[in-house]
Amino acid sequence: MLEAILQIASVVGESFRTGSAVADFIQKFKALASQPDFTPSLFEPTPEIIARQSFLTMPPFRAPVPDLFGGGGQWVPQLQLLAAQFGNAWVPNYTSGLFGIDLTGTWHHQDAELGKAYLRQFGPYVNVIGYLTLDAGGPSVPLFLGEGLFNPTVGAVIVVGKTTAPSPSSVELRARLLPNWTLQGEFTNLNPFWSSVPVTSPLVLVRETSLS
Repeated sequence: MLEAILQIASVVGESFRTGSAVADFIQKFKALASQPDFTPSLFEPTPEIIARQSFLTMPPFRAPVPDLFGGGGQWVPQLQLLAAQFGNAWVPNYTSGLFGIDLTGTWHHQDAELGKAYLRQFGPYVNVIGYLTLDAGGPSVPLFLGEGLFNPTVGAVIVVGKTTAPSPSSVELRARLLPNWTLQGEFTNLNPFWSSVPVTSPLVLVRETSLS
């Protein structure tokens, strides 16, 4: 099963497959995760796999502030509604890293005015909640919700999702994890009410907290 997990994660690589293609592999992972013998211990590589496959090496992350959201469980009901639109409402209730890398925690945009994003990781499966904080440490308003995949061999992430306001539209987030715990890539928004073509913007997310 570990080989199958790696194969699923590997589709997010140098070529950055289309969102629809990645969505198909998200469903394949969910089918694996729902099997009775599935366990998060599978997210740790065996010596045999390490001998054959190189993985991204990240330095330890030291969060300057605690994770206020504790794994983002409060967003699970909304994420389940989104996931149902993509074919399977399953969303993990808890988080777990993959092969020594755990993205779970708060990330802020390089331009602080653009708000923040909370990532939830369960092996190769990733949820992203883009939000605005109403006040310091107070409630947050999700702007978009997404689900996607993470490839630990090249640090690539691709997420498909939908905005929640002011009107629903499809979004894609594509990024690569850099050694300084920054996700750098692009965010594409397709809203037929605004434009007939996708609008793509550069995206830089800087890690702020980690779940520990």
